[in-house]
Amino acid sequence: MTSPFSPGPGRAPALFGWRRLAAAGLTMLVLGGGSAIAGVLEDGIDAFRAGDHFAAHELLKPLAEAGNAEAELYLGRIYEKGLAVPLDQQMAADWYRKAAEQGNAEAQRLLGASYETGAGVPMDMVQAAAWYEKAAAQNNARALRNLADLLVEGEGVAADVPRAIALYEQSAALGNASALRKLAGLYQEGRHVPRDAEKAAALLAAAAEAGSAPAKVRLAKAMRSGTGVARNPTRAEELLVEAAVTGSAEAQMELADLYLDGDLGRADRAKAYYWLSQAALQDTPGARDRLRLLRAELTEDELLATRRVQVHVERADTAGGDF
Repeated sequence: MTSPFSPGPGRAPALFGWRRLAAAGLTMLVLGGGSAIAGVLEDGIDAFRAGDHFAAHELLKPLAEAGNAEAELYLGRIYEKGLAVPLDQQMAADWYRKAAEQGNAEAQRLLGASYETGAGVPMDMVQAAAWYEKAAAQNNARALRNLADLLVEGEGVAADVPRAIALYEQSAALGNASALRKLAGLYQEGRHVPRDAEKAAALLAAAAEAGSAPAKVRLAKAMRSGTGVARNPTRAEELLVEAAVTGSAEAQMELADLYLDGDLGRADRAKAYYWLSQAALQDTPGARDRLRLLRAELTEDELLATRRVQVHVERADTAGGDF
């Protein structure tokens, strides 16, 4: 699912200089028309997506102060992340609220998230649920998933698992892979619903197909053990590598186990060492200790093989090929 904050299709990254900022501001002041404002708003959003956050701030702030909801949304994002301005979560929440009160669904979701985490506002799960509800009513995929999470746990709203499942499904239909993964988790763990390993595996497969790295890891684990799906260590390896090269420490640790356990017919300590080292670089709990113990057991040939594994992974990742 594409975020509203991601670069738009066909948009080449570009930096926005002072002359353009001045010209845009002058146009707004002189013309004051809707088309001029729309053009400046588009420039501001383009600047944000291109990574020129200073220009985005300068372009969008006058519009936000004039009450433009879309500009308020993006300005909130700038302050939340501290992009070209000091990080200020309270300011971010204030801008989200302004946009949310005008009916902007993404701002409603982000304000709900602010209340859920206590970022810039006091933590308040009732308020979080209320704002998620407003955004969900507009089919905001992430809000649907977030509201479903609260309904499962009964946080800020009365627990309602059947409705949560319906919202997860609605979110997934809108392209939210994490909703599929969350739904799979309910069936995999038997939380609030009868345990159903086959249904969980099918949902994980759909989420993995949509690109969810956590879903790939969980599906790979199911394939290693044959839980709810036919045992397939070769496919499990493929899924784990796909997730591991994106930086998933969980996938890297699981790959190490796969190679040490000899799932593919024989143990491969060189590959296990490589993936443990990647997990250790992220300070993954247990990775350094396991790496140290494995290092003491490796032969010189295996140590050389770990370097070949690194080169192979880097080449495959660059070329978009298989490991």
